[in-house]
Amino acid sequence: MSNDVTPPPTVLPPPSAVPVRKRRLTLLIEHLRILLAPETFNPKFSFLALLTVPLIVFGLHAAFNSGMIMTRPLGELVVPVGADVPPQVVFAARLGECGDKGEQMDGARGIFMPPMLTVWVRNFDGWLMDRAEGNEALLKDSGFTPASYRTYLSLRSNKGRVQSAAQEAAFRKWLREIIIDPRLLGKPGVPEAATLEQMFNDADVRGQTDKRPELAPVTLTPSMITFQNWLVEQVKLKPELLGNFKISETLAHNPETFARFISERGMRWEQKLKDDKLKFQAWLETSRCNLCLTIGGREFASMQPDAKGHSTLAGATLKGQTDDDTLNVLLFRRISPVSTEVDQWRDLVTTYGVDSKASITVSLRTADADGRITTLKMPTVVNGGTLQHDCIVTLPLRPVLMRSIAWAAMAGVLWLIILVSMQTGTLRTSVPENDPVITSWTQSPWSASRVVFAWWLAICTGCYLFLWAMKAQMDVLSGSAPLLLGINGGTLLAASFVGSSGRSVPSRSFLEDIVSEGGEAEISRLQMIVWNGVLGLVFIWQSLADWQMPTFDPYLTTLLGISSTAYVGYKVAAK
Repeated sequence: MSNDVTPPPTVLPPPSAVPVRKRRLTLLIEHLRILLAPETFNPKFSFLALLTVPLIVFGLHAAFNSGMIMTRPLGELVVPVGADVPPQVVFAARLGECGDKGEQMDGARGIFMPPMLTVWVRNFDGWLMDRAEGNEALLKDSGFTPASYRTYLSLRSNKGRVQSAAQEAAFRKWLREIIIDPRLLGKPGVPEAATLEQMFNDADVRGQTDKRPELAPVTLTPSMITFQNWLVEQVKLKPELLGNFKISETLAHNPETFARFISERGMRWEQKLKDDKLKFQAWLETSRCNLCLTIGGREFASMQPDAKGHSTLAGATLKGQTDDDTLNVLLFRRISPVSTEVDQWRDLVTTYGVDSKASITVSLRTADADGRITTLKMPTVVNGGTLQHDCIVTLPLRPVLMRSIAWAAMAGVLWLIILVSMQTGTLRTSVPENDPVITSWTQSPWSASRVVFAWWLAICTGCYLFLWAMKAQMDVLSGSAPLLLGINGGTLLAASFVGSSGRSVPSRSFLEDIVSEGGEAEISRLQMIVWNGVLGLVFIWQSLADWQMPTFDPYLTTLLGISSTAYVGYKVAAK
């Protein structure tokens, strides 16, 4: 009886037992291998394959981001009120051009070109008036002096006659005292008592019919004007007639102030300060147009509201608005920096990303006599993050179309190099002549110097196209890019001149080929691959994050030079 034991047959799991995800991944890899195999090379097919990846990347990116812009919810435009909200505040913002109540008028801007932004401001005039108190730099272009501005504000705050009701009552009391004893004025020219009594009666009747008697204007008849002119002349001749008639509790009238009081009697502040009112409105409008957009605390002086945009809203009833509120709509037509603001813009992108949710407000810049710039920022609840009335707005800092082109350009460059390297012998060592071991380029091993040069060519070209599309500028090439291509181009030239070790070894695998010389692993190749790989990833990361190609310091470029020199030196020694 034999002691041999027949092992049980190996039972393979049925195909259905293999995880679906693993089977799909295996199938995808197999399709890619067939697609990139040299035997499937066809010029027309390869051209279509070259366009496939960039178009897929472009379409996916554009569709996703365009959908976010086009389908963004608008919601109801609300004026926030409450103890935690300043009365003068930027309370709403929306992409595109919007109407007074927030209705969308242009929803596609931001996809094909830099976006527009509509901003709503509550009580901008009050904010400006408060900041102008004692601020000569802010009043510089207004035509007001600090004293005349305070006078204007004090009269404007009355919302009625220039003189108060108390001043009018004091004048009537003083006038009655003079009427009782007309000898104080001298007999010649004294009006009849009936005329004086009629003057008071007319004013009293108007005061009773007006809803606010203290604001009732006094209409002067010709007889009243004659009497008042005569009264001013008498006071000039006899200042002692003014007696206890005072401007205030501590300041008494004199003939000059009395004459001004008489001429302004019954006058409203709009009549007295008609020129000042026009001056104030012009200053208010100029200041509104001189505002600049501030995103994430960074001021962009070139982004100013449209001079033909909306002014104070008329007839727009918004939820939360009060009778004393003034609401302004500011339209910023182009959210794109000029050359002097690129650093701030890049910092904004680095901090908040391309789709920014940074705080949005407006600022007013003023310069004093010494040229020092002061920036006044309005409070905001737009992406503020501190108030319960926050308004959240996602602001694309670059058009979706340009961002899609940027990513498609990077994918296209990388895919081109992969496709060419797999279907041609561009990145492999030259095929030895009459070599029985290596008969075609498909059997030739991968060249480390060619792969490294193609690596940096893909990085520099792809990053350049990305930055060109994102910044819409051509001068985005840093000093390190040409130097890196020069170092690796020189390494490639030197390696080609030295040649191989003379021993033909067919290709085994990509990784084994680039770290081996004549079939034997070399530390010089490994260190060159590692350093160029690490610095290449750093170059890509800095370009995408900072929106500029990094400039390597002399130590890093020296290190790459030493690495390449060591590679060529070991190649010479091996030969």
